[in-house]
Amino acid sequence: MMFKEGDKYIHFTKYGSINKDEVKSCGSTTVVDAFRCVTYKKLHIINTKGIMLCLDGSDGSVYKIEDELTPEESENIINVITKLKEKKTRE
Repeated sequence: MMFKEGDKYIHFTKYGSINKDEVKSCGSTTVVDAFRCVTYKKLHIINTKGIMLCLDGSDGSVYKIEDELTPEESENIINVITKLKEKKTRE
């Protein structure tokens, strides 16, 4: 499983919202598909609010946060991108 307890994640919902939280627990549910003659694991996480998010895309996109930027780092990146866009439009 790609997530473990304590990992931080960002969730882009199907409806356009963006949520950040922490994984409280991870798990899976066994699904039996008799028509296709298979069983498979459906992976999910439970966040600190007790909400379960399926990782198959049915609840939107869920990504593990590798690193968080400080407000200063974010501002510097935005400034560099803005300057590059301005330079491109002038040329």
